[in-house]
Amino acid sequence: MILSIADFVTGWLLGLTGTVPFLHTNLIIALINATPAIALTLAITHLVFELFPMVFFGVPSASHGIAYLPAQQLSQKGEGQKAFFLAAAGLAAGVLFAIILSPLFVLAWPLLFAYVKPYTGILLVLLVIYAWVADGKPGNAALVFLGSGLLGITVFSLPLNEPLFPLLSGLFGAPGILLAGTWAFSKNEKRASWKTEHALAGAVLGGLSVLLPGLSPAFLASFAFLLYSRSTETFLVLSSAITSSKLFYDFLAATVIHKARSAPAAVLLDYNVTTGQLVPLLAAGVFAFAVSLGLALKARSVIARFFQKPIPPVLFLAFLSAGILFTSGLAGLFVLAWSSAWSMACLQLNTPRKYLLGALMLPAIIHSFGA
Repeated sequence: MILSIADFVTGWLLGLTGTVPFLHTNLIIALINATPAIALTLAITHLVFELFPMVFFGVPSASHGIAYLPAQQLSQKGEGQKAFFLAAAGLAAGVLFAIILSPLFVLAWPLLFAYVKPYTGILLVLLVIYAWVADGKPGNAALVFLGSGLLGITVFSLPLNEPLFPLLSGLFGAPGILLAGTWAFSKNEKRASWKTEHALAGAVLGGLSVLLPGLSPAFLASFAFLLYSRSTETFLVLSSAITSSKLFYDFLAATVIHKARSAPAAVLLDYNVTTGQLVPLLAAGVFAFAVSLGLALKARSVIARFFQKPIPPVLFLAFLSAGILFTSGLAGLFVLAWSSAWSMACLQLNTPRKYLLGALMLPAIIHSFGA
């Protein structure tokens, strides 16, 4: 049986570990004998509860990628609950639009996979150059982007369990904490508002992410940030929609083009799940997502009460360092220090921090050329 109540409940309970920083979905799947139902429910539930450590503890999430950056900026201004709501709204809208767009992508993926792949690298390079020129300082932008790219290439070549965690923590987490001083997450917050077209754009980009291994949510969100980064709130919704829709599409692509772009989707391939068998699995997953999101939104105001007083940055830095030491050892701390130093140096050039995302984008561009 592909779907059972026991597997569904097990996956949902395991997904609650998303509230525990540093405990990634891939690690849990590697430790257990996950069935398709467990893997799917676990991944979807875990994605929702990862919002807590990302927003309230300042811990970058491997699943949410650079959504951490706008969430951090809002939290430092005392708008943590607003950041949580916008990220949750992006996740929900991303799943909704993914369901609506799924028939279109099922038809388009085989054609796009065949015709777009040979030109992907060239298109990505042109988009990056366009972003450099559009910002008015192409020299500084190129220097920061390419330097960050070399940093990313080096880090991804190291034997680290979770290379994204120390890398993102160093590029955005630690410098942001130090520059912001004390944090007070929950003061008088403005009403959160967002536009559905941004979530729709995220869902479309999420659908494109399954075409090539290098087109991860972080990579697509990085490009979106380069080309459209005028609003912190907009980018938070957009990147969250990319993340949730991409996870939904991953499962669908495993049965349509027989490519696994994530560890949970690989479980479906291992069990030879068909598209017909996937339908009840996805229905159960959407139900688990709705329940998890409802609980998370109820819990956010309760948790936010503990963050009403200013928190010294040294506590966050100690928390980050301890988590990196636990997951990646001394090599992870070295990456944290190295990427933090590079980030602080780049800030002296008065260049937007978005170009630090070259650490994710340049390796993916090189990969798209088959190198």
